[in-house]
Amino acid sequence: MKINGLPPIGKGGELNKKSETQVTGPSFGNVLQDAIGAGNVGKVQSAPAPFQMMPLTPINPASQNQIVNQATSMVENVLGDLEMYQNALANPNIPTNRLKPMAQNLMDSKDKLVSLLPKVNDNSLKSIISNTASLIISEHSRLNTAVS
Repeated sequence: MKINGLPPIGKGGELNKKSETQVTGPSFGNVLQDAIGAGNVGKVQSAPAPFQMMPLTPINPASQNQIVNQATSMVENVLGDLEMYQNALANPNIPTNRLKPMAQNLMDSKDKLVSLLPKVNDNSLKSIISNTASLIISEHSRLNTAVS
């Protein structure tokens, strides 16, 4: 391929890649030694850690009872909201667009419930929370499918 303005390979105009050029000035090692000798290394500070490590402390039984009570009351409230949602679904006089805010409130409640899962040690309560969350997700997707 010919490029206008450039001589062809081997026809002159090329630079000899193996030509030895003399480098002048101090070597990298000398510059490094000068920097170390000047005391610049002592001025260098390490970057702070992005997060301070906090020791993990086990949840004491008193706060565990508090978490269980909170989760239990949240489940009861959500189940009550689900019952109202079910009644609204059964009522043909309620338009679908009025069900969407109810479904969104249920999804918000589900998020709060699921955030408590790692803190709860009671397996039966964890199961109830998981089943309630699954039911909310199912109802939410059913509503979105019906509306679409």
